[in-house]
Amino acid sequence: MTFTNPNIVLYGKDGWNLPIGKESIVPTSFKKEQKLMNDLSPSSNKVSVEISDWNKVSEIMTRQEDLRATFYDEAKPVFTGYLSNKSTWQLTDSGIKKMTLTFEDVGTRLLGKTFLPSATGEEYVDTTLIAFVKRICDRCGIVLSTKTARNISIKALVNGKSTCKDILNQVMKETGYVYAFDNYGNMYLYQIPSSADTSYTFDSSNLYTQNSSAVKSDRNIRKYERTRLEFDEYETAEGITVYKDISGKDEEYRNCKIEIPSKGTYPDRTNGLPSTYSCTDIETGKDIVSISNLTPILESIGIVDYQIQKKNSKDISVLITNNKTTSATVTKLEATADVVRVKGTTVLLTGEAVEDSDSDNVYEMKLSYIHSKADAEDTAKVLDWYYKYSDYSYEFYSKDDVGIGSVVRINEDSMSGLDVTVLITEKTTKGNTSIITYKGVAYSPFKTTVVRDDTVNRPPVVI
Repeated sequence: MTFTNPNIVLYGKDGWNLPIGKESIVPTSFKKEQKLMNDLSPSSNKVSVEISDWNKVSEIMTRQEDLRATFYDEAKPVFTGYLSNKSTWQLTDSGIKKMTLTFEDVGTRLLGKTFLPSATGEEYVDTTLIAFVKRICDRCGIVLSTKTARNISIKALVNGKSTCKDILNQVMKETGYVYAFDNYGNMYLYQIPSSADTSYTFDSSNLYTQNSSAVKSDRNIRKYERTRLEFDEYETAEGITVYKDISGKDEEYRNCKIEIPSKGTYPDRTNGLPSTYSCTDIETGKDIVSISNLTPILESIGIVDYQIQKKNSKDISVLITNNKTTSATVTKLEATADVVRVKGTTVLLTGEAVEDSDSDNVYEMKLSYIHSKADAEDTAKVLDWYYKYSDYSYEFYSKDDVGIGSVVRINEDSMSGLDVTVLITEKTTKGNTSIITYKGVAYSPFKTTVVRDDTVNRPPVVI
């Protein structure tokens, strides 16, 4: 990779910034490592480069905060991220050694925030995939460049203290996506393919050798032969009894009989504080995920004041107060609400040998954000296809610049006759060579044809 005018700008607190120009950068030391995913989980990218200006090194070493950085060539960003927390420099017998700066993508710093600013409670979300990811990005101060995605419905009771990274990683895994960051530091969503349709071909005309290797293949024992997804299907219902107190119920008082003395309170008779109850579907016993339009129902002999309020997604608080000088009796104490509740649990089995219940090679996942069979089936297709051939991984080299996440054909037609389809998951570019290193997982079976004369059409050798 060659540069015309490499330059870096570091940004810190209170408007501090440090430009590092071409004269201070060792362009041949540049190394950009892109990693789209690690076994279907989002990964991260990083860039390293040496700088030779001692004054710049000294200023960087004195900063205590996270330093955001953009590496440019001319005015075009090559990478945007944060300076690694670990930086070193050396004084040797020949003088001050160049300092290596390592930058990590913005997700390593910004996705650690809790989902809710208060870091407490829970919130029921019912939205689309793209809207949910946009909300997380807004919470973390990240720009989402992806505007559209599959029309996936996200429904979940989200813990407010969970980190955005943990939530996002799980959502990606359940929907067949991963997230990554572009050169501007903006997030984009990548849909993991569920087919072997290729967009580019590498053959003897554009494959190169490095360290005497043109294409390297590793094989591991196949992890999974089938997929087992379990998820709860949700349904909505209106006017459901979600709270009912039957204390003191008898033949005369068919609902309840709760006596509250003058200046007394209930249910907390000691401190007079609201009591919290988790709502249930009283009639069916089905688990409730969320409530709305809470309607208190109270009947009494004598006048009482009451507070029956929604506390969070499925909890309510209850406090009855008798401010009068005479006692009162509560004869009915209930609450109804519109609810989202669990209709039932579905288990989806796909892949090879689905009837073999004794197989250990099963990818199992309990879905927390997906609650429709159609969406779960789409996720299963991704998992089935990815793990069908991913026991083979490949490393190869070329000067052709192909985007990470591309599904490509490797047709090594000069010596081995190797003909496979590969999903590119890693890509490394360096400042001292025009050769790009690619790594990926197989998206087709391992296949070779008749070996040709190995003196003809060999891939070019890189010295």
